[in-house]
Amino acid sequence: VEGESQIQSLITMLLVILYVSIDAATGFTFPWLYTFIVYGFLARVLCGPRLSPQAFFTLFVAGPILMKYFPKMFVLKVVPGKPKRFAQFCGLFMTGTAFIFRLVDQQVYYEQRGISSVGSRPYLIVYIAVSALMIPVLFLNTFLQLCVACHVYDLLCKIGIFQKPCKECIQTKIAAT
Repeated sequence: VEGESQIQSLITMLLVILYVSIDAATGFTFPWLYTFIVYGFLARVLCGPRLSPQAFFTLFVAGPILMKYFPKMFVLKVVPGKPKRFAQFCGLFMTGTAFIFRLVDQQVYYEQRGISSVGSRPYLIVYIAVSALMIPVLFLNTFLQLCVACHVYDLLCKIGIFQKPCKECIQTKIAAT
C-alpha cells in the first residue's frame, strides 16, 4: 500500500538522520545504531513486514495516526508488490553498504589507535556519503510519492531484466485488500 510505504520512508529517513547525527556527536565511536535500519530492510526483503519492528510500528502506530491527520499526504493506494520489494532491496543494499563501511572504518580507526582525523578516514566518508544519498531518495518517496527504486524497476523491466507484474496479479491483490 502506497501510504504505508511513504510512512515507512519517513520513519527510515528520520532514523538515518538521527543515527548519523548521534554517531557524529559521539565522535564516530558507536557504529551499531545502523543495525536496526539494516535489519528492518533485511526482514522486509526476506519476509515482508512480518518480522520488521519498524513495519509493525508503521502499520499499527504511526500509519493510522498519520493517515488520520494527513489523509491527502498519505493516500491508501494499492501498488504492485514487486517494485516495492525491489525498493526494499535497494534500501537494504544502501544501508548495508553504509553499515559495512562504518564497521570497517571503526576497525581501521582502532588499529590506528584513534589518531586519524575524519578527513583521513575514507571508509567513514563513504558511510556518510551513502547515508546522505539516502535522505533525498527517502524524502522524494515520503513527500512527493516518487519511488526512485520503482522507476528503476520499471526501467529494468523495459530492458528485459525483470518481468513486469501482469494486470491480473495487480487486480487480484486489489480485490484481496
